[in-house]
Amino acid sequence: MPLIHEHLNAAQRVRYLRCLRQQQVESTWRQWRKQALHEGQLIFNIGRGKS
Repeated sequence: MPLIHEHLNAAQRVRYLRCLRQQQVESTWRQWRKQALHEGQLIFNIGRGKS
C-alpha cells in the first residue's frame, strides 16, 4: 500500500486514504455483525439445551 500511495498525486492520495478509511469502517461493522450473529446462535442453542 505505501508503494501505491507514492505513485499518486495529492488529490489521488486524499481519495485513496479516504477509501481505505471507509473500507476499515465497513470491515469493522461486518466483523461486529458476524460476532453478534454467532453469539445470538450460541445463546439460542444454549436455551434449547444444546451447546
